Amino acid sequence: AVKETVTTGQPAAANVLVMSVTDDCWIQVKDASGKTLSTGVKKAGQSLNLSGNLPYSVILGAPENVSMTLASEPVDLSGYTSGKVARFNLP
Repeated sequence: AVKETVTTGQPAAANVLVMSVTDDCWIQVKDASGKTLSTGVKKAGQSLNLSGNLPYSVILGAPENVSMTLASEPVDLSGYTSGKVARFNLP
């Protein structure tokens, strides 16, 4: 039997990272334990829903092609130069 956990009125999980890819982009996301949550080239229109142990280590090959939220809050990627690899930790 499959057990389902239903939560009502709970805030968004603090560790849920949602990424939306607008154009091809190589990404890598690892969690605090070093486990790779996602890696490789993501295609335009793909979206990822990742969760693991915070903080995350994120590498984006083309940060201008990705938008992301952590715990439903937008992550500001505007400081990263288009065409340059972005490496950062969240939160």
